[in-house]
Formats: sequence, C-alpha cells, structure tokens
Amino acid sequence: MKTFRFLLTFALLLTSMSACCEKKSASANENEVIQTIMERRSIRKYAPQAVSKDTMEIILDCGINAPNAMNRQSWEIRVIEMAKHPEFVEALPKGIFRGAPTMVFVANETANRFSQVDCGLLGENMILAAQSMGIGSVVLGGPAAMIAENPELKPLLETLDFSQGYQLLYCIGFGQALESPDAKPRMKEKYRFID
Repeated sequence: MKTFRFLLTFALLLTSMSACCEKKSASANENEVIQTIMERRSIRKYAPQAVSKDTMEIILDCGINAPNAMNRQSWEIRVIEMAKHPEFVEALPKGIFRGAPTMVFVANETANRFSQVDCGLLGENMILAAQSMGIGSVVLGGPAAMIAENPELKPLLETLDFSQGYQLLYCIGFGQALESPDAKPRMKEKYRFID
C-alpha cells in the first residue's frame, strides 16, 4: 500500500512538473498574458452602459496589486459613472472623455518622489485586467490636467475629494468597446541591449 501511494504521488508530481515545463516553453503566441498585452488598444468609441461595479472592483483590485515603492501605495483612485455626473462632460471640451461611460481618476502623493511611477504601474495593471475581461480602455492626461489646473473647474476636483497631499495625475476611461483599432507601429530602435 505504501509503495502504491508513493508511486501515485510520484506520478502526480511528474505530471505537474511536465505541465509546468510545457507552460514555460510555450511560445509567445500561446501565452495569455503576452496576448493580452499585444492585443490591448486605446478605445475611443464605447457603448453607453457603465462597467458594472463588480467588474470594476476586479479591475481596481488588479490595479492596487501593482508593484510600488516600499509598499507605500501612494495613489488614490476615484471611480465615476459619467451618466451620473454630467457636470464632468459639460465642463470640459466635447469628446475629451472619448465617450467612456466609466472613468477612473488617479491621484499621486506629491511628497513621494516615486508616486508617479507607482501610479503608472497601477494604471497598466488596470488596463490589462480590463482587456483580459473584454473591457476597453483609454488612458487620458488632458482631462485630468484641465481639472487640476483650471480654478474654474475646482468643483469637479472637490467632487473627486482627494486627500490633502495628493494631486490628480491622469484618468482612464473604461467601457464596452465599439471599435477594434489596428496596432500602431512601435519603434524597436528605442530599445537596445548594452554588451
């Protein structure tokens, strides 16, 4: 009986090791993470329905699990369904939010010199999580800059209610994509290996 258990355990171990090795040796085309990264596009046409709260919570949880300096988590995030807050659309130039029905506003901690990097990693996690669930996204700096820098738009900033010491950095629109744009060319000469 002991021999049978040992052989069964050994067989299961070999099977799991084999599966693990197969996974690691899979080509880039078979790797779901790489596919998600390579297929993700900035979407500028959306269905009007907001992303559900449950789905947004998954996206946000993926965001806050991003790497960050000394685990300070030097970000604050506010989520708005645009249909419930028409003042944002009305106060800014037409089309600036690209029609995204759900908008995530990200603020960084000004006293932390690495906070903007942390916030960038947070955003990347969110847009890739969204892509993996069939949700489109677009990262926008313009609306955030207008809201943060224009004294006339202070009521919008107050609605977002960021803590003292945080500044609005950028926003990300999420929604059901109504377009599937082609990839734009990338410049491989921008990276090189130093021998």
